[in-house]
Amino acid sequence: MVSVLLISHGDMADAMVRSAEMIVGHQAQVGGLSLLPTDSAEEFRRKVKDKIAELRSEDGLIILSDFPLGTPFNTVVQVNKDFCHQHLTGMNMPMLLSILRNRMDPAVTAVELGERALHAVERESFSVNQFVKALNNRQE
Repeated sequence: MVSVLLISHGDMADAMVRSAEMIVGHQAQVGGLSLLPTDSAEEFRRKVKDKIAELRSEDGLIILSDFPLGTPFNTVVQVNKDFCHQHLTGMNMPMLLSILRNRMDPAVTAVELGERALHAVERESFSVNQFVKALNNRQE
């Protein structure tokens, strides 16, 4: 089973894991890692490496970071030379749920999970105002 690591500024990563588990149940080989205001760059890099080593699996690892070019993102890019993983950024709940729902299939690779997650974002992110307006127009 592909492992999943969420990395963010503050508690977002851990909160997303807890929220996702409310929907899909407890998840093995899933973890969150928070960048704290007190973390030095070197300390955070060590935390990232340790967490990757802890979660890595034979089937692969997907890392989700909160947004491009922030410290969590940059740290994952820096340690990429030491570890082989898929890295997606702009993490959100549709992305995470897609990965968690599909990773149980042993035929699905980490790369495919990443692609499916990006498509889930496209499908499940939209303007609710426009959606409701279109529904109302259909009913008239």
